[in-house]
Amino acid sequence: MRYSDALAAMRERFADWHDPIPALLDTTRPDAVLHHDIHELVEPLPSFVAGRVALLGDAAHAMTPNLGQGACQALEDAATPAASLAAAPGIDAGLARYDAERRPRGRAVARAARQAGRSGRQLTHPLAVSVRNTVLRLAPSRVPLGAILRHADRTPPSLTPDAR
Repeated sequence: MRYSDALAAMRERFADWHDPIPALLDTTRPDAVLHHDIHELVEPLPSFVAGRVALLGDAAHAMTPNLGQGACQALEDAATPAASLAAAPGIDAGLARYDAERRPRGRAVARAARQAGRSGRQLTHPLAVSVRNTVLRLAPSRVPLGAILRHADRTPPSLTPDAR
């Protein structure tokens, strides 16, 4: 949604938040407010590779920012082709290996980010928000933290073919 006065909309939305949030918004210049639409690939691509072209990052698996994994996934995408190509007998085989390794993980992280967003920003009814907040507050910290960190546990591929 676009607002004619984005800063006023932010001040209204965050007016009852704890200090220093309202104070920071009060000192913000209107021209300093940026609005960037969020786009995701809801329908996963059938492949990250077409011929000798490999898609990486948002081009392969644009996702919502709810897990903070977008840049991490792009870095993983960038490291994987080098290792895949180093371990494969040829370019086509290396790119196929990249696709086979990255596509399942990229899809899983994008799906988890979408699900995290559904339990957050899409709730608007005060009762639903209150129930969600109560459940999160009462849940052991390892539960939500584990849901986020399970996507952060990744060992980069080795560039040495025999290290796999």
